[in-house]
Amino acid sequence: MRSIAIEDEPENYQNVTYFLIQEGGTTRLTITQDNLKAKEDKQRCEQNWGYVMDYLKYF
Repeated sequence: MRSIAIEDEPENYQNVTYFLIQEGGTTRLTITQDNLKAKEDKQRCEQNWGYVMDYLKYF
């Protein structure tokens, strides 16, 4: 993990958006995340969101 000081400015924020859509008797969840600066950040976030989505299946 990198420990780089990043200024608290809006252009440095990562935005996470959740969409819930009812489809018949189920609900579809779509999560988007943007403003990832490095390829490694994107890969790490994809892996982490995969864990979250796998865990949500138990609810």
